[in-house]
Amino acid sequence: MNSRAVVMLGLMVTMLVSIIVGLSNEAKASPSTNVDLELPAESPKVEYIPGDSGTVEFTCQITCNISGSEDVKAFLQANVNIGGAIVYPQSFIFNESGEPEEKVNFTVAIRVPYDTDLLPHMTVSGYFFQGGLQCEIPPVTQKIEVEPYYRIEVETPSPQKIGAGEYVYFPLKIKNIGNTEDIYRFEFLNLGDLCDDQWVIETITHQTFPANEAKTVWVSAQAPQTWTIWRNEVTPFNLRITSVKSEETHSLVQHDVYLYVREKGSYIPGFSPVFAILGICLVAMFMGKRRLFFGKPPNFKVKYPKRLYSKLSMSMR
Repeated sequence: MNSRAVVMLGLMVTMLVSIIVGLSNEAKASPSTNVDLELPAESPKVEYIPGDSGTVEFTCQITCNISGSEDVKAFLQANVNIGGAIVYPQSFIFNESGEPEEKVNFTVAIRVPYDTDLLPHMTVSGYFFQGGLQCEIPPVTQKIEVEPYYRIEVETPSPQKIGAGEYVYFPLKIKNIGNTEDIYRFEFLNLGDLCDDQWVIETITHQTFPANEAKTVWVSAQAPQTWTIWRNEVTPFNLRITSVKSEETHSLVQHDVYLYVREKGSYIPGFSPVFAILGICLVAMFMGKRRLFFGKPPNFKVKYPKRLYSKLSMSMR
């Protein structure tokens, strides 16, 4: 073997040894460090209160098992399938205390729309750096429970005008804008006054409304059928709609509706303008038949003696 070949073989051996040593050093420089996330054992609950944003916060924990002397820098992020989520703080540095295991709390805040019909869930994930290498943090997922939310939307009808003693009908357009099925109860706050004035009010039974559904509920009543030559009065109907299921929570949901009816006209028991018109028609028919059977009515013109006729004035002739 010539010297040139020996030199080439030596260079190859040297390069191979360098690669092996370099890999060994790199392996020593990237120790086995684990970073894990822990979420609450119970699912967070989102509860909606009128005027509240519907945001809930809960505490989580990040644990770092350090191997090696290099610092560990971790970064986190949170995502939710509906709505929004943030995590704070978003970054951490471990190994400053010199402990092999460090645990730190962090907070996740989520906001879920109240009218969603989906089951929300949240995921927290991230990554960390150590010794120039980047590693993924195993993600964790948590379900979010949305508490029932009750709310009523009502379109108030215009005031009505009726005659004395007639019926009145109000169409109430009601919509359940909560996130779950609800039952509505209807009650007149001034029912005692209406009964004292001899109004007859039709009872409205409980109505069931699925979430995000609208219906028309009719309010009907009959005006007092008391004798009056002329009546011109405005009567209010103070109706309260109550969410029955919200009574089981700490936030009662009610909606007051104010309806008005003007009663104008006359009312005489046993008498109707229609009957009066029919009576006039019957009298006219009777007079017409009398003329037909008995001929023209007699002429009751006064006759004077002929001898006095020339002495009468022209107006008396």
